[in-house]
Amino acid sequence: RALLAAAGLSEEDPPERLIGAVRSGDPRAVRAVDVAARALGAALAGVLNVVDLPVVVLGGHLREIAEVLQPVLETTLRERVLSSDWVPPTVVLAGDDPTPGALGAASRVLGRLLADPAPWIADEPAP
Repeated sequence: RALLAAAGLSEEDPPERLIGAVRSGDPRAVRAVDVAARALGAALAGVLNVVDLPVVVLGGHLREIAEVLQPVLETTLRERVLSSDWVPPTVVLAGDDPTPGALGAASRVLGRLLADPAPWIADEPAP
């Protein structure tokens, strides 16, 4: 939402509208995507530096705008990831299958169940 607003677009606008605005050179859209990609790159570089992984997978709403986000994101990662001289970080796109997100949500609930099963089997409503 913040990215769309910074680009001068409505929250209801589809990702294709942002992509089109960037492709056509709209200065607000180009700047908004540049700022977002640099901020995301800085945050992800910190994670990559700690966990020492060379790959970032973009999914969900970021996958939808990856074609305009990815160039600046990759540049920022190469500038900030300490190991990039040896193993340059890469950005790949997740598939469009929603299953991984659903599995992640189910895993969280299952984790709560395993950590404290009493509320789930008692007469109390589950958390």
